[in-house]
Amino acid sequence: MASRALDWWRQAEADLAHARSAVESEHFEWACFAAPQAAAKAAKAAHQALGQDAWGHSVTELLDALQASAAGVDAALLDRARSLDKHYVTTRYPNGLPSGAPADFYTRAEDADLLLVVSKSDDEFHSRSPRYAAYFTGAGVGCDVFAYTEAELAASTASGDAFLERILAESIPLAERTASERR
Repeated sequence: MASRALDWWRQAEADLAHARSAVESEHFEWACFAAPQAAAKAAKAAHQALGQDAWGHSVTELLDALQASAAGVDAALLDRARSLDKHYVTTRYPNGLPSGAPADFYTRAEDADLLLVVSKSDDEFHSRSPRYAAYFTGAGVGCDVFAYTEAELAASTASGDAFLERILAESIPLAERTASERR
């Protein structure tokens, strides 16, 4: 059987683009549905790339099955996958909620996206963000932490990364350290 890893990956990227577009158009329930779809398809791409078959829609189960053969699948990533899995039914079906339609319940305020810029780090991006996210566990609202190094942020913005451009345009600085404070 030929690997379809690239097909799965391309569709994961398309689903993620749809999630971002849904946020732009304020269809937050669809954004919260498309994001786990993207994650599941990315996990299936990884399975395909490793010559494995993967079935199902649970991001947690798909990633858990990768633990033995792929680096970077740790407890923090599985916790984030569980968070995504919770939106599989409630984002689409009114009977997943006590009353009302999903469009009534999903809003821009579902969580906070935190952009953290560190001067440097030996950790890879995918392991760095969950580590910093642990500091915000008791914040009272879900927090997605995007921890970039200064060099990564500069390279991403220079390449026209639309996601980062939007975060930077809409952000509210919570804290900032001067160059002398970083030493």
